[in-house]
Amino acid sequence: MTLTFRALTDDDLAAHSAESADAFGTPVGAAAGTTTPLTTEHRWGLVEGGVLAAQAIDFEYHSYFGGASLPTAGIGNVTVALEYRGRGAARRLMTETLVQARERGAVLSTLFGGAPDLYRRLGYGSIALSQLWRIPLSRFTGIRHSNELRLVRATAEHRVDIARIYRQAAVRGSAMIDRTALALNDRDNSENTTLVVDALGSVHGYLTWSRQQEVVRVRELHADSADSLRTLLSSLATWASVVTDIEVQCTAGEPWWHLLPGSAAPVSVVPYMLRVLDVARAIEGRAWSSDARAQFTLVDDTIPENSGSWDLTVADGQARVVPPTSPTAQPASLTLSAQGFALWYAGTLRADELRGLDLLTGDDPESEHSLDALFAAPAPRVTEHF
Repeated sequence: MTLTFRALTDDDLAAHSAESADAFGTPVGAAAGTTTPLTTEHRWGLVEGGVLAAQAIDFEYHSYFGGASLPTAGIGNVTVALEYRGRGAARRLMTETLVQARERGAVLSTLFGGAPDLYRRLGYGSIALSQLWRIPLSRFTGIRHSNELRLVRATAEHRVDIARIYRQAAVRGSAMIDRTALALNDRDNSENTTLVVDALGSVHGYLTWSRQQEVVRVRELHADSADSLRTLLSSLATWASVVTDIEVQCTAGEPWWHLLPGSAAPVSVVPYMLRVLDVARAIEGRAWSSDARAQFTLVDDTIPENSGSWDLTVADGQARVVPPTSPTAQPASLTLSAQGFALWYAGTLRADELRGLDLLTGDDPESEHSLDALFAAPAPRVTEHF
């Protein structure tokens, strides 16, 4: 029989859940939906007869890059049944899923790279490390809170304030989810949100947390000032009599991280990976910090529409591109792989570093200099997990 790619429906739910349980060790049914309440999902699979051979979920949302919110496909729950491994099923599944994501309007795709080599071959680059931290409470002692600020429990009336604080954090970095059109605080009943407010009641930050046996799990910690961050951090130290650690999943270098008096080591690490699905919309849809012009040829075996010679011009922070299909397109001397382009776009590796990895080849010093001039980008911040 031939493997058929198609959308999965509710009729496939039992097979979908069973395969997730086989792959991840989760109870049957636990992986049937999203692991975050922030996304719309599209489920895809490879099917042979009545057998689900492979599956993936495309989580539909927007994420911030270069200060702009861009349509994104977050890929998760990628599994291949044991009997179909080693036959190219994963590559075909991912390729077809990315094509579908691009057709629905996604400009970028992100994922947590449990199998990074596979995803690199599909054009993804590792732009950050999402790390699970288990930080002893002793690391929080000695942080002084501001006497001009106080803590209050958030209610539904604070949604606008929380959204404002979150967006301030999101636009300063890259890769964070845009929650403007999404439910910000659709948390389960075990989670709480604590606000830091001033004497007038204005919200300056928030902490979303839950008590889980011997740890306090921190999902989010954002604030607009150092005093606000210290006040939220000092509140965590008050758990010392009943818990041992604070647990949080995030990239290293979060602003609050620099206020901890002690150090910590991650418990686990997984690459967070990016690939560009639509070059023109990705370049023109975000802001840039310098004026420059660069010409390059992009090689993208997974999405052929991206392949060809591109002419990029940035003026006053806005970019314009001449695509390969334009009658005025000119051959370019520099060549970037899809993986190399993703790493450059996210501000992860400079041109000479890409060249050292054979992700950039050719000779055009002026364009290479321009790529480096445009390189500066906010560091990726990964605070969700899917």
